[in-house]
Amino acid sequence: MEIKQPRLNVVGPLTDANSSVDEKGLITVDTSSNAVTVYLSSEATTGVGGSRPLFIFQDVGGNAGTNNISVVDDKDNAVATVSSNYGQIFAFYDGQFWQEFSL
Repeated sequence: MEIKQPRLNVVGPLTDANSSVDEKGLITVDTSSNAVTVYLSSEATTGVGGSRPLFIFQDVGGNAGTNNISVVDDKDNAVATVSSNYGQIFAFYDGQFWQEFSL
């Protein structure tokens, strides 16, 4: 029996102060030079076959303590903020609201 490994889509690193994503997966953000606001498109709320897409926002620039990563949805509502150096936050859309959690 073959065991299939799940694939994690990796996007980034995002460096623009205003960046947009519509792909789920690991979203790497470089905060070494500036704060970054990540805008999730309306397509970001839908997964394959009704699944809920998971996003992981990771500070790879190591300066999110000063240059925060702000994540907002397509209606400009705050979803999550990464505010610690090399920090990360997980977010998913539950069908009504964005939920965030960390490990």
